[in-house]
Amino acid sequence: MLGAQANVWTEYMKTSDHVEYMVFPRMLALSETVWTKPENKNWERFQKKLKYQYKLLDSKNINYHVAAPAGLKQGLTLSEEIEIELSVPYSDAKIFYTTDGSEPSENSIEYTAPFILNIAEKELQVKAVTVTSTGKSSPIVQGVYKKAELVESLNPLKVNNGLQTMLYARNYSSVNQIEGIASSTFVSDNVVLPTNQPDQFGLVFQGLINVPTDGIYIFYTTSDDGSVLNIDGEKVVDNDGLHGAQERMGEIALRAGYHNFLLKYFEAGGGETLSVAFQGPDIEKQAIPANMFKH
Repeated sequence: MLGAQANVWTEYMKTSDHVEYMVFPRMLALSETVWTKPENKNWERFQKKLKYQYKLLDSKNINYHVAAPAGLKQGLTLSEEIEIELSVPYSDAKIFYTTDGSEPSENSIEYTAPFILNIAEKELQVKAVTVTSTGKSSPIVQGVYKKAELVESLNPLKVNNGLQTMLYARNYSSVNQIEGIASSTFVSDNVVLPTNQPDQFGLVFQGLINVPTDGIYIFYTTSDDGSVLNIDGEKVVDNDGLHGAQERMGEIALRAGYHNFLLKYFEAGGGETLSVAFQGPDIEKQAIPANMFKH
């Protein structure tokens, strides 16, 4: 028998309203996935069909999850103005928003068309909420917009390939504890874990990274346990602490050329993972190639 199954564990769901909230509209997505041939699956078409399904759910007083407005983002920009365009998958719902960081409600500004915000002087926080025709509200979503200044590049007199690497054979619970005299020092071609390392240790990769063009760069670290990445003295990615393999990201605006690169990592036992990736102007997310690292 071919088909699909979705389970809802209700041990901690004390009311039928809570169960409905967890099930809908996920059940609609499951039905679309199972009953629609792969060649006929289309996200835009599905969104249009949902509008009729939401009306049906309303008529039956189903306590479904209301989607928050789409369109808000987190991050930096080099522009002094940004355009905010919001949307919801409901034909008769309203969007209310604020631009001062306060919580939006039906008494806030109603969104009717895309609008422009000036962020030349200060960072702005936009919050928005969906309110359906039946009075249901979505979770509040937010976006933070900040005009970035390009960090000037360095002009080193001489560079060599790779990163200076310091290994500390000690036990840590935060990268902030890594200090003192290293157990060993060597040059790494890239950000990789050394072989034959102790069960518990800290690592520091230090050197330069050469970015090809001016622009906003997003850096990612995936680590088990903690890692923190600094570029030109600014903390860009904070992935510190005791945890399994997880990815964290951060942004910085960089002028083309060399910039200080400092990555700290520790392993407190068990599984161990460390990788660094980036994306930038006309550069898709990828592992940082070794030829970008110097010291």
